[in-house]
Amino acid sequence: MRRLAFVPAVPFAFLLLAGSVPPARAGVSVEVDVNFGEALAPYGDWIQSERFGTVWTPRSVDHGWRPYTRGHWAYTDDDWTWVSDEEWGWATDHYGRWYFDADEGWLWIPGDEWAPAWVAWRHGGGYVGWAPLPPDVEVFERDVDPRIDSYAFCFVEERYMLDRAVYRKFVPAARNITFYKLTRNRTYYVRDKQRIFNRGLDVRLVEGFTGHAIVREKILEAKSAAEYHKYRGGRGEVVIFKPHAVGGSVAVKKIDPSVRNKEERYDKLERHQQQDREKLEAAEALERRKLRDAQERDYKRPQAVSDEKEHLRDRHEAEKKAQAEHEQREAQELKVRQQRESKAASESKAKKQDSQQEKAKAEKQKPRKEDKKN
Repeated sequence: MRRLAFVPAVPFAFLLLAGSVPPARAGVSVEVDVNFGEALAPYGDWIQSERFGTVWTPRSVDHGWRPYTRGHWAYTDDDWTWVSDEEWGWATDHYGRWYFDADEGWLWIPGDEWAPAWVAWRHGGGYVGWAPLPPDVEVFERDVDPRIDSYAFCFVEERYMLDRAVYRKFVPAARNITFYKLTRNRTYYVRDKQRIFNRGLDVRLVEGFTGHAIVREKILEAKSAAEYHKYRGGRGEVVIFKPHAVGGSVAVKKIDPSVRNKEERYDKLERHQQQDREKLEAAEALERRKLRDAQERDYKRPQAVSDEKEHLRDRHEAEKKAQAEHEQREAQELKVRQQRESKAASESKAKKQDSQQEKAKAEKQKPRKEDKKN
């Protein structure tokens, strides 16, 4: 992966004014610059990573969120293209790479090369899976086979691959360990001059298991992020925002490790964070129930004869262990996000107090009317 080369950038606020012209057909050069720092700041935090330097992490994502989950696949001029439903997806799903940090959760490492998606593919046994490519994987090498932990994958029955809300059909995350073993690597990228093609799965294969012909959709290039959000594409069209250059300075939010052991006592924030914890617990209970139901169905299958039941028990124990690890990761992600929220609330309160003190000081220093008369 080419690392981000910071370049002077047109202010993002300027780009927001350019949203009234319809998107151009792919191949028409969109000569605009964009500042990742400003563009992504409303949706997450820029923090410092010991391994990758300045990285970005999303705010307020759902339980079980992973990159390339909220959106759908489209077969386009650049082959398999991820069409994101997220406000920031035009950047993080097409530039740079994702990495899962045990302490901070999912981190996005900026890059300056656009692709229809940066994912690893797996297929087999009636299932399709994809996961974000780590920063250290060179996909243009022959016979590339990325070694990615199973929990990073999204697995779905192959017939649901093209669903618009495909995340609703994902298998429980704990079962990823099983489907990873049942599938084979299908990652395949091609570079042709300045274009990158994502050819992980042959379109004829996908037509076979989805049961219908797949029409190649046209790519339209928006001239700004605002235009990208406004024009979501029509029938047979996909809108992307592909700036000519990306970069710009980033304001990094430094997290004080001591904050992780302090409780912030803001009533509104506390209620919000308690609700998030309750949602997490409810979602985990639902996942455990789905896992239990799926495992019970395994035992009821006609082919689940006595010789296979021992194998099923081993597999199910591995899935239960994976579920426990998944819950630990989710709890850690939520904890860190809430610590950032508390830190931001504390900083905001301090700034407000400083501002009020400065205003009061200025008021005191103003000459009174009586003084002016004398």
